[in-house]
Amino acid sequence: MVQRAADRYVEVELVEGDLDDATGSGGAAPPPPPLRSALGRVPREVAITAVAAILLGGSGVAVARVGAERALDARLADVPGLTSSLADPLREDWRAAGGGLVATTDDLVVNWDADALAVVGTELDDGSTRYSTPGACQVATTDGALADRYAAAGSTLRVRPGDVLVCVEGGGMRPPGATGAQPASAHVVDPATGRTRHTIAMPAGDMWQVVDGDLVSIGLDAERRVVAGRWSLRTGEQRWAHHGAEPAPEVPAAAGWGWSSTGATIGLDLGTWSVALDLATGAATEAPAGGPASVPPERVGLPDGRWLEYRPSGSGAYRTTVHPADGGRPVTVPGIVPPLAVDDGSVPGAVPALDVDGASADWRLGLVDLATGQQRWTSEVQGGEIGVLGGVVLLADGSRTVALDARTGDVRWESAPGSTPYFAGWEIVTDGRRILVAEGAGADREIAARDVRTGERLWSMAPPVAEGALVPLPDGTVLVVGPGEMVAMRP
Repeated sequence: MVQRAADRYVEVELVEGDLDDATGSGGAAPPPPPLRSALGRVPREVAITAVAAILLGGSGVAVARVGAERALDARLADVPGLTSSLADPLREDWRAAGGGLVATTDDLVVNWDADALAVVGTELDDGSTRYSTPGACQVATTDGALADRYAAAGSTLRVRPGDVLVCVEGGGMRPPGATGAQPASAHVVDPATGRTRHTIAMPAGDMWQVVDGDLVSIGLDAERRVVAGRWSLRTGEQRWAHHGAEPAPEVPAAAGWGWSSTGATIGLDLGTWSVALDLATGAATEAPAGGPASVPPERVGLPDGRWLEYRPSGSGAYRTTVHPADGGRPVTVPGIVPPLAVDDGSVPGAVPALDVDGASADWRLGLVDLATGQQRWTSEVQGGEIGVLGGVVLLADGSRTVALDARTGDVRWESAPGSTPYFAGWEIVTDGRRILVAEGAGADREIAARDVRTGERLWSMAPPVAEGALVPLPDGTVLVVGPGEMVAMRP
């Protein structure tokens, strides 16, 4: 092996063989030199690096740096939520119509096309259209698993095997004084092919939701009687139907109109009048008494197998229970623990959490120790998406990106602020070493890459659309979602 060091060449001979028979004759071998003896007790790869470092003097620092970079590569390879390398500016690969991302599969982007009033399956490879299905759609699970699942890349919903699209045509909330039924059709669609599995006719599609793999709807018919139903998303079979005997009272428009769901009941609220139905049977029942105890916890599954359970406390603040992936003892901490856009495990034993400041009512970010449930630090910095990389807590909302030191909560660096409303919905886009940030405004707006740990500005480029949000996809593509089109950006 020959390596160059400071205009001189040093030859290092690496000999593999049986150290107990170095003579090759089977006789007793002479004792090895002290260095060779020491290196014989460590793995061969480490020994090679050590020999090179010693012989090359100052170049040993470079060798160690290369080893550290390789170790970082190996660690980042297992981190979900990272995009392709951001070492160089991205290039535009394709453009397609669409203004809102619904979900992604391995080879498909499911997006909302406002002009067509339809959801479109766009080929991730080249931006061509695979299918178009009318209606407003959402991803739903048919097996009762956690519906609020976050993909490896930020909060982009990732379709699992067995998931479906629930696409509703018609219906919608009406003002309190409106009369006449608002029927709706719910199409249960395969997100990979766009094929409709079955269609559910809802007598009143004023309000609907997915509960434990079923579709539940509630509303008023032409005589202002409550009509509701529950159907299986897997088979389309109706589980129960409810038809109210008496019409709901007329209420003024200012009285308010809405619906309620507690996890055990579903209901309508018109001013001071209300009705509650048992979700299991559809029978009229008493709504649970108010208060935090009656509000079902919200549950969110995470890519690493953990899941979060949110519940309001008696004071109106929130607390979060973090359930480990291995089924170990859960830990309850104050505040809301957000699903992180990316987490490389560089801050073990702690999680970022948002809590409300009692004096100012502002949200504060803190780092909570999972062993004690106590905050290690709090910060006044506000932000949207949150991630953890290289011992840094990142906050990004499209107008600026701030990096906080995970040990102290101090600001390590922040990007130059921009006039952001144009980049609402921005997600953290990072390859683990670099992060994309938006800087400047108007014609001077640009997308720049900065070093995650130091904030050093590495390169910049003009955004492909005047207004839009960055969304990282699982295959490494960076999707720029504008008001009426999407642009796929790749290295």
